Amino acid sequence: MQTHAKDWGCNMKHLLTVFVLSVVSALPLVAAQPKLEYHASITGNYESNIGQNILEVAQGYVTPSVGAKWFPAHGPVYGKIDLSYELHVQDRAPKYNDPLIDIGVGAPIRSGKFRITPELSYALWYANNVVLVSDSARNVRNFVVAQRKALIDLPMKLVFSRQVIEFGVKGSYTDDIGNEYDGIDLSFDPAWSYRFKAKKRVPVQMKSFGVDGSIDLNLAEGDTKKYSQGEISPSLAVRFGSKGSYASLSGNYARRIYGSPISDPQSSDSLKELISLFGASLFLDISVVSDLHIQAGGKLRFRNSNISYDDWDRHTAFVRLKWDCSLGRDSD
Repeated sequence: MQTHAKDWGCNMKHLLTVFVLSVVSALPLVAAQPKLEYHASITGNYESNIGQNILEVAQGYVTPSVGAKWFPAHGPVYGKIDLSYELHVQDRAPKYNDPLIDIGVGAPIRSGKFRITPELSYALWYANNVVLVSDSARNVRNFVVAQRKALIDLPMKLVFSRQVIEFGVKGSYTDDIGNEYDGIDLSFDPAWSYRFKAKKRVPVQMKSFGVDGSIDLNLAEGDTKKYSQGEISPSLAVRFGSKGSYASLSGNYARRIYGSPISDPQSSDSLKELISLFGASLFLDISVVSDLHIQAGGKLRFRNSNISYDDWDRHTAFVRLKWDCSLGRDSD
């Protein structure tokens, strides 16, 4: 018995030794394969209509944000998290802010010229200074959930030497706490772009031009909140310098029609709301070093509605300092 026990103990020690040595020897290989992409930014914003209503009150504010995307040692699946703090912007509905937290998983897949990156994400919006009234007391709460959204995103593209054809499909469910905006949203986003070949020692040259489109079907639970929208957006981009800096200019036109009639308080008419959206945007990215960028831009938004209280404009501008880095295996 003692001999058998001793043999069993020796065998176990041998097996454990082999196992530990195998794990230790594999660690450098495993540690070298995962990939981490991360970014951090601080943005100064200006909005001409912070409340997005006919009052058109202007306001400036600062937005810090961080995020990361993790690719494991094996397989294409990644996990991501993005954090953005805009709880201090309280002069508009929280849903118009960026979500405080956005987490998700996805998997970039390619076959020849075809690319698809299915992603499932979940986002939470919070509000501060929320007044809660009960029968016996009135109190103010902070970090109260104002909206949550689950999103399935299926961006697909065909990549050729100079052209890219895209077709994206998105489906989401939104829970807008205490409102009738809850419901499903479906969008179909075709796009086409042409990319120009980069030329050496040419200080300013065309980067790309293209056209984006979108068909959006919003199936909110409140009948008067349902709508369908079509949009088209041409764009062009110009590269300058030798560090990858570029500027892009785009325009857009959209038409939105709501599903059920509502009353216009000024005319007393009952009609379906019809909105026309016109806009133009400019974006500038200046590469300071390989991972540090200065970005700036702005958007002009003109909104026309056949309902008097929903006829307003909103223009924005921003300046951003962004650090964007990748560690680990090379990205495709």
